[in-house]
Amino acid sequence: MLIPLSQLNEIYDEIRQTSFSRGCSLAILVSGDCDALAACKILTQMLHKDTVQYRVIPVANYTELEEKLASFTDPELRCLVFLNCGGSCDLTQLGPEKNLISYVFDSERPFWADNIKSAYVKLIDDTFVEEPEDQEEEESEIENEPGQKRRREGREDKPRKRFKNDPDPTGVYFGISTAGIIYRLAQQMNRATNDMLWMWIVGLTDQYLHRKIDRSEYEQRINECLTEVLRLNEHPYQQRGEEAEEMDQDSEQRTVNGIIEPKDFDTEKKTPGNIHIEHKDLKLMLYRHWSLYDSLYYSDYVACKLGIWREPGKRRLNEIIAQLGIPLQECRQDFCFMKPMYKKTLKDKLQQIGATYEIEDLFLTTCVRQYNRKKQFSASDVVYSVTALLESPTLLGDQEESNDREKWLNNFWVAHDALLDVNYLEQGIKIAQDQQKAIVQQGTILIEKKAVNPAADFRYAIISSDSLNQTKYFHHPLSLKKLTTFIMEAYRELRSNIRPKPMVLCVLNTSRNTFLVTGVTSAVQQRNDFGWRFHEAAQAVEADFRRDFFEDTYIEVRKEHFQAFLEQLTAGAY
Repeated sequence: MLIPLSQLNEIYDEIRQTSFSRGCSLAILVSGDCDALAACKILTQMLHKDTVQYRVIPVANYTELEEKLASFTDPELRCLVFLNCGGSCDLTQLGPEKNLISYVFDSERPFWADNIKSAYVKLIDDTFVEEPEDQEEEESEIENEPGQKRRREGREDKPRKRFKNDPDPTGVYFGISTAGIIYRLAQQMNRATNDMLWMWIVGLTDQYLHRKIDRSEYEQRINECLTEVLRLNEHPYQQRGEEAEEMDQDSEQRTVNGIIEPKDFDTEKKTPGNIHIEHKDLKLMLYRHWSLYDSLYYSDYVACKLGIWREPGKRRLNEIIAQLGIPLQECRQDFCFMKPMYKKTLKDKLQQIGATYEIEDLFLTTCVRQYNRKKQFSASDVVYSVTALLESPTLLGDQEESNDREKWLNNFWVAHDALLDVNYLEQGIKIAQDQQKAIVQQGTILIEKKAVNPAADFRYAIISSDSLNQTKYFHHPLSLKKLTTFIMEAYRELRSNIRPKPMVLCVLNTSRNTFLVTGVTSAVQQRNDFGWRFHEAAQAVEADFRRDFFEDTYIEVRKEHFQAFLEQLTAGAY
């Protein structure tokens, strides 16, 4: 059944009351993405304060999730919480068979239809509003369309329903951040803390950076976060009656639209744990932890706009640096070591010259947190770092070499701890920088070799060899998605006179003897139907494939069947 956000505290009370009369009655199943990890941090902090026993179980895909659910035999277990997983699979059998109640916090839509009808499955939905029973009955009759009947008929011959259904032909889309929903729960119970707020901001930023929500929705949500930042943090913001920009002689601070802007954050008193609002932060990847030159060179937006892989693009980048009036030596050293005079004027100068070089969309409202006296990280820094740790091609920490599952589990817990740990964050930032270099280099190779091919209503490219060291990053879903997005955006800027199209990218994994395939839409607000297209093409040619990813925009196809799958996909039948 669908549960509105107004009933979150009732859901939490149910979970808490169940635990009082039992031992460890709660299991939390968490997918491997930054938003889910942030949500897990908030929820476990609340449970810990209520002395509720729980188990956190990381799951990488639906195959692992099904195995974990089948292995539950503890009679004490009564509640399951799903964070960014579970919404698109059949959880209805867990109730009658194992007497388990499932609470699903999953941002991906649409939900599995049978879960919506089950009393044993409670799906938290930010758009749901309770309606009268007679209206619900009418809607259930309307939903009984021929397509729905065909799906049910297809399952009637089987003794048991499948755990994961065929993808929805209308495509996938995303609701609000799961971390944001869990923070809403903390708000309703008057338990919100600065750590929890930071997790919400990180989860929201994760959605935006990975193209799950568009700019307008991000700005709407971040404004809600800023209200909480003002409530929970000490900072120099004060409300004023003036609406024009003016200089306050007493505080020597600017006021913009009635809000006093703080002095440069680097010069303010640095209170560990404080969250600072940046109304005009640079959309340059990891620039606080990189050199300004590298951050400009490897940021997707600037690299695509300038065509950085060509000589004219490199010259334009050097021109921008010259226009900024910053010596090249300063630009090539770490940003934190640049002279304050250059850092102080950087944003204003970039805004002045942005239109000249068609990079005027360089700014974004976000938040920065002071982790200790010396280190501060923006929300995007944390997202890039945690995601890189999750998808690190190497084993992190001091563990010995192990199989893929054990390596993923180890990296999951390192990423989980990194959310509030400076040392792990810095480790992840180094991996993220190497990953971004690989994205720009690999994307440049495909564009320069004219390896981007047209299909009926999308473009596609194939990485048919993984001999290059950088290819190891793209055997992981999110890294592959970032590369696909970079190629699509770069191609759009390169061929600005032609219609934008979605992009499909395929990469060979020799060790698994498979191709990993993903597709991204040309506009963020569009539903992504590539999961359905991939599934139909693979079934049509009877290919051996796997599509158990939590984000239903990927497929893994056996190498021997890949060519037939690709020909079917590009034929334009879907």
